[in-house]
Amino acid sequence: MRKNWPHPVLDATGRDYSNCAYQGGVAHDTIGAELKISIAHSCSSHTLNDAVAQGDAMFVARIICSSTMYRAVEVSCSQTMDIVVPLAELNGAVEVTPLIVAQRTFTLSTEELADEFSGFDFEVGVGDVLAEGEPSVFHIYKEPDNLARLRSIFKIEQNPNPEIASLQSDISGPYIVVLLPRSEFELYHELASQSEVGVIANTLLLIPALVEALAALQAENEDDVSDDLMWKVVIHETLQQLNLSIDESSNLLRLSDLISSRQVFPSLSKLYSLVAPSEQ
Repeated sequence: MRKNWPHPVLDATGRDYSNCAYQGGVAHDTIGAELKISIAHSCSSHTLNDAVAQGDAMFVARIICSSTMYRAVEVSCSQTMDIVVPLAELNGAVEVTPLIVAQRTFTLSTEELADEFSGFDFEVGVGDVLAEGEPSVFHIYKEPDNLARLRSIFKIEQNPNPEIASLQSDISGPYIVVLLPRSEFELYHELASQSEVGVIANTLLLIPALVEALAALQAENEDDVSDDLMWKVVIHETLQQLNLSIDESSNLLRLSDLISSRQVFPSLSKLYSLVAPSEQ
């Protein structure tokens, strides 16, 4: 869905500009302990290109890794950008969005705008988005542990419906979202901050949601149009790496334990070490 911008913006879905387009080609490569991101901005709007040339605007790359909470904004007056990010800052899905952003206050030229903007003046300020390209999403996995990959496709959130007191999950989007009632979500938040207990809490929630996701994969047709959902891609890749497959006869509980690096039994051991009396 297109954002409700307060001023004309050149993007993929809007019609604020007549016969103009903007996009950013994103490529990435892992070199040693760093991720190199290359972006080639392509803008056919003379208005916006002139704004960059005059210093009123800049080409921008917004980089987000939700699993590590890494966020960065890089700017350049050049259409080509090379950005280096330490791999230590990333794990799982990395989203890169190309933008053109105002660097100072100026009046936006209406020469290339759609007829509906005729007669209007638009003053944009520092930080205002002038053009937005489609985001590119790719995945960075530093750890061989399959569970580390799986964590990047899970989100644990409070259920927005206060009347539901049971555990629920939502697998309709790119993430497997585990929904908890408010009191349980607050309890989980406290437990997750403790390293040993947090592993157990995550396993308790991850395994049943993973089984449900596997059941959905088991039931769907090969030509399912939503095969490109991020959590499906990660699970399929993990199954392939382990030389496993999923069909109508698959034991889903066993599969979930295998692709989560057999976390159930280690979690039991961690729980025992926490509750068993220490040796004197």
